[in-house]
Amino acid sequence: MHKAVARDLLMKASWSDAEIRMALRIMAYDGARNPETTRRVIDAFAERCDDPGEQAAWQAIVARLDADPRQSEALWALRGF
Repeated sequence: MHKAVARDLLMKASWSDAEIRMALRIMAYDGARNPETTRRVIDAFAERCDDPGEQAAWQAIVARLDADPRQSEALWALRGF
């Protein structure tokens, strides 16, 4: 997927730039290896969050990834590693 198409898909799905950047950092730090592991990696991060509000926000993102797997593919296309 082309990066411009990937960003557009995420923006249309109500992702903010900050959410995209943080998701990409989580993927890099926690070792997402392909689009299929993106959801698991972000879910594991959400479970580790100490702040209940932050945890709920990341769990909502996991729900978005479950609802539309193309979003995981879009994040994977945007990764910088």
